[in-house]
Amino acid sequence: MFLIVAATSSGFISDWLEPHFTPYIPNFVSLIAGILKTLGVKVTTHGQFITLHTVKGPLPMFFVWGCVSVSSMLIFSIILVVTLFEESATLQTKLAWAFIGIIGTFILNIVRVTIIFLADYFYGYEVGAKVHYAIGYVLFIAWLAIFFYTFSKRQVISEKFQLIRQKLRSVTGRQQVLP
Repeated sequence: MFLIVAATSSGFISDWLEPHFTPYIPNFVSLIAGILKTLGVKVTTHGQFITLHTVKGPLPMFFVWGCVSVSSMLIFSIILVVTLFEESATLQTKLAWAFIGIIGTFILNIVRVTIIFLADYFYGYEVGAKVHYAIGYVLFIAWLAIFFYTFSKRQVISEKFQLIRQKLRSVTGRQQVLP
């Protein structure tokens, strides 16, 4: 029942959040522009507009609420809540993994938008539109697989980090007995 309610209400939640976070879209635009400039793309911004200066001329693009990909964060959050309810981990562990997941989803969206703009810049708007249509799904599904695989192996990962810390301490001469 929770999944049905959550899945149907994510659109309403996104609509409710939109007026509160739309003023921050220019910050997201500036972040994407900075990444594109670092990659050698000629770009300018003005508010929610980003203009790619291609060899064929300027290509202005307007960022809207959907570009920030809040919907993918909401979907990820729904899946995460269901997973964490079923998990017997401590609250601290659950919160840490929730934080990692949400931040990872946000970074994934930055990568998604950057890839779309690179396609627009180097191959034109038509190719960029095709990339825009598919890349979000591909990256999101890949992120889900990577995140939940890593989450399922967290105990093994934790043990490996403890071994690494123990070896580093022995190399630096600071022996410590681990519980």
